Amino acid sequence: MDAEFWLSKWNSNQIGFHQHQGNEHLQNFWQHCVSNAATTVLVPLCGKSPDLFWLSNLGHKVVGIELSERAITDFFTEHDIQPTVHETSVGMCYSAGNISIYQGDFFAHDKHIIGQCDVLYDRAALIALPSTLRNKYVAHLLTLLPHPVQGLLITLAFDYPDKPKPPFPVLDVEVKRHFAAISTLTELAQKDLREHPDNFNSADLRWAHENVYQLS
Repeated sequence: MDAEFWLSKWNSNQIGFHQHQGNEHLQNFWQHCVSNAATTVLVPLCGKSPDLFWLSNLGHKVVGIELSERAITDFFTEHDIQPTVHETSVGMCYSAGNISIYQGDFFAHDKHIIGQCDVLYDRAALIALPSTLRNKYVAHLLTLLPHPVQGLLITLAFDYPDKPKPPFPVLDVEVKRHFAAISTLTELAQKDLREHPDNFNSADLRWAHENVYQLS
């Protein structure tokens, strides 16, 4: 994972990947995937996503992990929340209400640091990692979550296989290769990003999709 790339993006406020209104697929499908509010949701590479607040409002305890301290402090500032802060062995933890965001390298966090998590919400983690790290990412999820893994996974798939910088395309066949052994995978939706580009530049692509999966 290119830590300097992500830190520079946050420090220069080049965050076109950030969704100010939250993710529509989360809002449409989450309660179909996870009906029990008394679960703890793991959100890797969470940024300052308002999805954390949305999940918290459903009654979930939410655990985010984020490399950029700027992203974390911006999250609480923008929601007018004063968090409590404590130090862990790998970084700082910012907490308020049902939300805790742990700062630092995702791969350095374990259950002893973040506690027990129950389900996964991944909109921006798998697609942020180069192919060389995705096996490691999925393996690390298994150390943080019960098996089989449950939750919601959102990916991008497009015809730019050697894209040098994130977000990276993760095709359906790769999603199945990573998750079929650890979860029952169901595709819930596919959005054509050439028709609905949002913050994703699909102008030079022949095809581009946002894919939504239930893990159960």
